[in-house]
Amino acid sequence: MIKFIYTNDKEKWKEESSITRTNKKANLIITNKRGRKLDGFGGCFNELGMKALFDLDKENRKTVLDKLFSPDGECKFTLARMPIGASDYAVSWYSLNDIEDDYSMAYFSIQRDKSLLIPYIKEALNRQPNLKISASPWSPPVWLKTHQVYNFGKLKSDAQSQDAYALYFTKFVESYHKEGISIAQVHIQNEVAADQKFPSCVWSGEQLRDFIKEHLGPKI
Repeated sequence: MIKFIYTNDKEKWKEESSITRTNKKANLIITNKRGRKLDGFGGCFNELGMKALFDLDKENRKTVLDKLFSPDGECKFTLARMPIGASDYAVSWYSLNDIEDDYSMAYFSIQRDKSLLIPYIKEALNRQPNLKISASPWSPPVWLKTHQVYNFGKLKSDAQSQDAYALYFTKFVESYHKEGISIAQVHIQNEVAADQKFPSCVWSGEQLRDFIKEHLGPKI
């Protein structure tokens, strides 16, 4: 039995009846040969995802979360990714420190994340405590960029800005740890070579190398 359920801007949770069927022989061959080991499967936490779950009643929300993260659910996710600040699936664009020239990160805060992202992650961890979470920003705080917009520009190259951004990563990991959420990995940037219409930041290989070697590595 195959079901095709879809949602668009006009209809929600509709079942599509026109599914193309075939009598052709399946071409997937299962053997006993073993190769690389997969760590697991997963998805990405985001604000709009939790907002959609909050639109469901409590029972249906539990059903969806169980299917995604429970060890006996359908997806059994054991890996997850999350944004540091706004992603393209944020309710609105933001960073974890929008106070201009706060190089000491005195005003760094994950307060906004406590409304959608953190509850989403904690629901997952309640079902899969061993969930391995990685995190990456889509954009640095705009005051640390060559162009002060979320969807354009690069990280400033001066040492003060780069040190501040390294501290931004450190504060993120520490703040989430205090919430009982362990961050297994941080990645410097989502889609390093893509200048998007949504939050983004372009990096060259050399810039990544130098930022990790001279700023983020020592800070971590």
